Amino acid sequence: MKQQERQQAKKEAFIEALEKSLGVIAPACRAIGIARRTYYNWLKDDPAFAAAVDAILNDTGDFVEGKLLQLINEGDTAAIIFYCKTKLKSRGYSERQTFDVQGIPPTTLVVSNQEIADKISNAEKYGIEE
Repeated sequence: MKQQERQQAKKEAFIEALEKSLGVIAPACRAIGIARRTYYNWLKDDPAFAAAVDAILNDTGDFVEGKLLQLINEGDTAAIIFYCKTKLKSRGYSERQTFDVQGIPPTTLVVSNQEIADKISNAEKYGIEE
């Protein structure tokens, strides 16, 4: 078997291993005996391989999201909070605020809600108003 054919067979085996590992790269690499660097090279150099990997990662995301929604339907408080913090940030469900500051260079500030509350509390304590 030529090297190119062996490599294609390895790629196909990797895709199967990636599916079995629910999209986790390290165990898929170990299962077929390749280094992570090889995986990343294949991903960069082979659009068909990259598309197959992307499809598996999307399917895994759908599977995990389905499990999360199942927990939410069962009333799991931690799952509800997680969903709110990740999917409903625009509605204020976040532990931190991000502000884009125009300047040279552009900067993004990340401030936790607790830090904001502490500043407001300190300002009120010392009679500082807007």
